[in-house]
Amino acid sequence: MEITKAPICVFCKHFMQGTPPESDKKAFFCAAFPNGVPIEILEQGHDHLEPFSGDNGITFEQAKDVDLGDINYQRKQLGLKPYTA
Repeated sequence: MEITKAPICVFCKHFMQGTPPESDKKAFFCAAFPNGVPIEILEQGHDHLEPFSGDNGITFEQAKDVDLGDINYQRKQLGLKPYTA
C-alpha cells in the first residue's frame, strides 16, 4: 500500500478546505491564503514555518485536535525537519 503525502497544511489551525470566499473552485485555503494555498506550499517546496510572500503574516500553527507525533510523522514522510510547538 502506498502512503499518500498530504500537505502539512492539514495539521494547521488555519487550514480550511472547500470553496474560498472569492472563488467558484474548491481548494485548500486558510487565513494566510484566503484565495487558495500556493502550490509551492502544497507541494512542500516551502515549509511555511517561515513567512511566505502574501501570507498576511500568518504561518503554520498546530491545530488543537492534532497530535504532535502525527505532525512529525507526516513531516518525516515529506523530508521536513521535526516541528516543535
